[in-house]
Amino acid sequence: MIIYKVLKQNEFLELEKKGQSFGSSTDKLDGFIHLSTKVQLSETLRLHFFKEKCLVLMALDTNEVEKNLRWELARNNELFPHLYSKLHFNEAIWFAPIELVDDTHIIPPGI
Repeated sequence: MIIYKVLKQNEFLELEKKGQSFGSSTDKLDGFIHLSTKVQLSETLRLHFFKEKCLVLMALDTNEVEKNLRWELARNNELFPHLYSKLHFNEAIWFAPIELVDDTHIIPPGI
């Protein structure tokens, strides 16, 4: 299964430069890296990244991170993927920009 991490531009650049990251300030505060499924992605963008520009979507294969991945109840009593380890640049299947058009994020086609 493919899961996703939304990164702000500075978070992406840090991950690219260092090869690993503890995630956003919210991730660090919560003690895990917040991820989303394809179905959860639009709502995650709307609630947590409203009108944010220069976002990058990182795709991860659950098989590659399953050792440190937990599915936990969160928003709307849905199970969300939470990563209890560093995020590694080389674990990404791909990265893609998330466009903002008329205050709406456009999820890259094909996911």
